[in-house]
Amino acid sequence: MIEYPRIFSLSTVGVRQHYNQDYLLHRVRTDFTGNNGIGKSLIADLFQLIFIGQKSKINFGTESFKNKDRHIHTLPYKTDDAYVFIHIEFKEGEFITIGTNIGNKRSRPLKSFWILNQAYNENDKKELEALSLNADQLAYSKDFLKDGHFLPIQQLAKHLRNNKKGYLKSFTDLDDKKDYYEFLYKNELIPINLAINENLDAFAKVIQSFSKANSLDTESDKILKDFLFENSLETLQSKYKSNKEKLEKLIDEYNELDEDIKTIELKQKVLGNLKELQLLKDTAQINYLTATYHLNYESYEKVASEYDSTEKKIKDETNKIDILKKALPEVKKEMKSMEEEHQSFSKALKPFNEYKDVLKERSQQLKNLDALQKIELPTIDHSNIYDINIDNYGNDLIIEKIENLNGVIDKYESIENLRSKTQSQIEKIDLYKSEKNKSLDELQTLHRILDAGDEGSLIAQIVKEGNNLTKAQETVLFGLLKKVSWKEPDNPIRDSQFTTDITLIEEANIREDKVNSGYWFKVGKLQTFVPYSEENQIFADTSEMKDAKAKKQIALNNEIASIQAELIEIQKFEQGDSYDSSLIEALKNINKDLKDFSLYESSKEGMSISKKLASKITKDKDSLTASFNVLENLRLQIPILITDEDIDVQLSSFSKQVSSKYSDYQRLESKHKTSKGTIKQKEENLETLGKLLSSLKKDSKETKVKFENSLDSFKKQFSELNIEELELLH
Repeated sequence: MIEYPRIFSLSTVGVRQHYNQDYLLHRVRTDFTGNNGIGKSLIADLFQLIFIGQKSKINFGTESFKNKDRHIHTLPYKTDDAYVFIHIEFKEGEFITIGTNIGNKRSRPLKSFWILNQAYNENDKKELEALSLNADQLAYSKDFLKDGHFLPIQQLAKHLRNNKKGYLKSFTDLDDKKDYYEFLYKNELIPINLAINENLDAFAKVIQSFSKANSLDTESDKILKDFLFENSLETLQSKYKSNKEKLEKLIDEYNELDEDIKTIELKQKVLGNLKELQLLKDTAQINYLTATYHLNYESYEKVASEYDSTEKKIKDETNKIDILKKALPEVKKEMKSMEEEHQSFSKALKPFNEYKDVLKERSQQLKNLDALQKIELPTIDHSNIYDINIDNYGNDLIIEKIENLNGVIDKYESIENLRSKTQSQIEKIDLYKSEKNKSLDELQTLHRILDAGDEGSLIAQIVKEGNNLTKAQETVLFGLLKKVSWKEPDNPIRDSQFTTDITLIEEANIREDKVNSGYWFKVGKLQTFVPYSEENQIFADTSEMKDAKAKKQIALNNEIASIQAELIEIQKFEQGDSYDSSLIEALKNINKDLKDFSLYESSKEGMSISKKLASKITKDKDSLTASFNVLENLRLQIPILITDEDIDVQLSSFSKQVSSKYSDYQRLESKHKTSKGTIKQKEENLETLGKLLSSLKKDSKETKVKFENSLDSFKKQFSELNIEELELLH
């Protein structure tokens, strides 16, 4: 069973025998039952209207229709527009609607239509899912009515859209319907492309076979073939000849009737014209005379009104000219005064800005001088100063340098003490580094000896021979003889030693000294002391020598790593970086301020600045006196009284006054110019108005004579009528 697409429902609106109905179709089978003549077979014909949509290709097979009623335009019942449509479900819960609009006139074509979720045309690239309607959007027969009334298809489209039932688009012409068929085929809603004429003919025959199911013998191959293909040439020729004769007869009858209609219409037109001419003849004279009277009277009234209006304009313009001429000298005087004020204020803007700048600079100088005078100077140490240019230092830097110097003196009593402590600490650190580097070299050398294998050193030879050593022998070996080579070196250096006699380290050459916690080692008449070793023996048992050697190497690695870590932290300290003092015994009480001579040099600089400060203060006072004189001179060039408080606000206000005075000057200048132009224009207007008044006076006399003459003419011909009460006859 094919699930999708499927016809979900069939609906009719205003269709004979079905009226306004909605039929929901079962997925498997739907039966229509009832008495003859109620429209069961008509349902198959409705599918022709929906899918075929062309009158020329539709052939009703419904037996219940009478022959005279078997026409498409008779299907609408008591309405100009009937509708039949189906809902197609192409996925679960996703639908589109297609149908046909049926007109009640033979001349009206069938209009196919679809209803989608949004507007769509053939150029759009929208998927069918985007165009689909959901179940709540589906329109049924009641939705096609508005207040119980049937609607033409254009109004129906608007009605459905306003009620959120989708977008209806109709197709009338054959080319439009091809787009309609292409859409259905492309989206797999119909199995074949009905835009191809042969496919449409075949599809029409298939649908017609359903409506003729009762009369068509589907068991007979010939009958079925004749129905589907109509391949009888004789039948076609006979039908053609019969239809041709009927058509020729209808054409002849139509031509005769058309001639009779034209003759009757011409006679009616002539009679109507005669009657209208008679009426026009009776009223034309009255209309003419009445119109002439009213026209002449209105002309007279118009001229008289214009005369009075012009006379009033002349009087008004004369008064305005007098007022403007009287005001003109005062405006010119104000303009001259404002120009002088603006020039005075504008000229003062530059000294005012200079005043502001000098005042701000002087205010900062006063603050700086006050700060310098408040500095507590140290006792000058002439042995720790050098010549500097104090003008190269800003006030903040001067204060900072001297305050730092005072802090140093408070902490170290003098610059010389600071230098001495710095020198002492640096020497201490250098000595500590030297000792650690020496220990590191020795440890690394011993490590290399342990790694040396079967040759190269005395230790390697002992390991090779597998001799056990006592605690005393091992202490002497690692304390004094660890750098001794087993054979003579090829490239000896200072303090190089070698032996080829393993008895060098025998017990006879070693004497224990418990009082001093160590051993004396004798070589000839020379004896050397070596302290006890706290490390475990590695040569006590040669069978365990490898493990002991490995443990010794691990211990050496740890000690080497510890010394290297100390040297790294010392380097961090010297570079001024953060360091871990817990890793270095020598740095636990060290002063990081004394890591180098930078604090000493900075203190010498502060002492040199202190020596020069008095001369700078004197120079700054002289500068303040000079700036005061400059301010007084600038104040005399400013036309308003100013104070030293909120000078920016005063300057901003003054600038606005300058702009305001210039705007006032421009306004007065424009007013003066405009007034002169207005006076000239109004004087020219007076001359024109004077000429117009003379002309209107003459026209008034002439129009009065005309309307009086037209009144006399009317009274002579229609004495019984009052012309003033008449309106034009139509």
